[in-house]
Amino acid sequence: MSIERLAEAAAMHRRSIIQIEAGRVAARISTLHSIAHAPGVPPVGKTRVR
Repeated sequence: MSIERLAEAAAMHRRSIIQIEAGRVAARISTLHSIAHAPGVPPVGKTRVR
């Protein structure tokens, strides 16, 4: 998926995704949630934080 399509699906600006990806800005949890769910792929299994 291109950054343009990801941004559109996540209802974000393309520039915001580029800045997050490059580590220039700290993303909010809600923003990461939007990006993670934008592709429409269901999660596989459970994720644990150690």
